[in-house]
Amino acid sequence: PSWKKGLRYLRAVVRSALDARRSKAALCHFHLFNAGPLELISVATARAMGMKVFITAHDVEPFVATLSAPFLARTVYRMADGVIAHNAFIKNQLTGRLGVAPERVEVIPHGNYLHVINGVPAATAARERLGLPPGASVLLFFGQIKKVKGLDLLIEALPAVVKDNPGALLLVAGRVWKDDFSKYRELIERLGIEGRCRLHIGYVPCEEVPNYFAAADLVVLPYRRIYQSGVILKAMSYGRPVLASDLEGMREVLRDGENGFLFRSEDPGDLAGKISEILADRGRAEEVARKGLEEVAREYDWARIGMMTADCYRSVLDPEKSS
Repeated sequence: PSWKKGLRYLRAVVRSALDARRSKAALCHFHLFNAGPLELISVATARAMGMKVFITAHDVEPFVATLSAPFLARTVYRMADGVIAHNAFIKNQLTGRLGVAPERVEVIPHGNYLHVINGVPAATAARERLGLPPGASVLLFFGQIKKVKGLDLLIEALPAVVKDNPGALLLVAGRVWKDDFSKYRELIERLGIEGRCRLHIGYVPCEEVPNYFAAADLVVLPYRRIYQSGVILKAMSYGRPVLASDLEGMREVLRDGENGFLFRSEDPGDLAGKISEILADRGRAEEVARKGLEEVAREYDWARIGMMTADCYRSVLDPEKSS
């Protein structure tokens, strides 16, 4: 029951607060995807213990209406001494929608995944492991499956892609979050593309992740809404070409035809055309992926991000020295 989960959460908050008090911690850093009653209690508890509070805002507002609590979100973020946004779009949402003072929001990017990649298997070996035909043109949809991620748009685009590329194959890997996967299966059946889809629905163990990216010719992110995407950076870290919706958060990472590819959001026709165009010129796709890998290593380096975060801490813990 949800009330039992809430009680366990509150007990964990109290234990953490007591541990922090014993260790004389000066600062508490929260990572939030949603700001509701439990998050409010957590932040208030940290403040009551005399700690400075930082929040990294992953999602400004939840993508599920029943979780939305704008008043609580505004209260939580305004209680923070500082807020970290992964891009300028998130900062604008924080200041415009929640009324957070711009000077209290620092833009620090999400880091790359190079540190967790311990070798990438050969494409043939990865495909054999996943049960995929060796000669297919594999389109990978990876990560949580939820309404805002637009998997239905990619499925709708697939028949046109297959017409131009008979070997095209859609590989879907991830678990469902507050969504009903049956509607995607029904759409696949209605379009008659069951043979062109491989559905690996469920949690993907960490040790299997490299196989999915190694097997992919193109990683596709057809999202309808997003604040920032770790999957983009993961795909770029694996040296794979990425095609994403031209949403503001995506455009801050990807430049069409330079370090990735973009299509018109919520337009299956444009999505299909872009996929066919990319698959028709593999040399260009490999060059774009190479530039993406170089950029993600340089601009999204964790050492750089760590120094930026430390500067934020110093700005509230010792403002005179940091000024």
